[in-house]
Amino acid sequence: MASARQTQIGKFCRIFIAILLLAGICFGQPAVSLSPKDGPPTTTLRVSGSGFTPYAQIDMPPTSRKKQ
Repeated sequence: MASARQTQIGKFCRIFIAILLLAGICFGQPAVSLSPKDGPPTTTLRVSGSGFTPYAQIDMPPTSRKKQ
């Protein structure tokens, strides 16, 4: 049978692991990636994202950049 001290250590470990897991979820930054990263105006892009809440709406305005 586990001693009271072992029970307290086990409880502390479970709480500590839960806090670490929640911190990873709370502080994860949303990210968007494009493939390919650039191309002419008619290029078909694949847009991937992660870290967003389900059904989140994001704005992706078209931009133009001149390569130097």
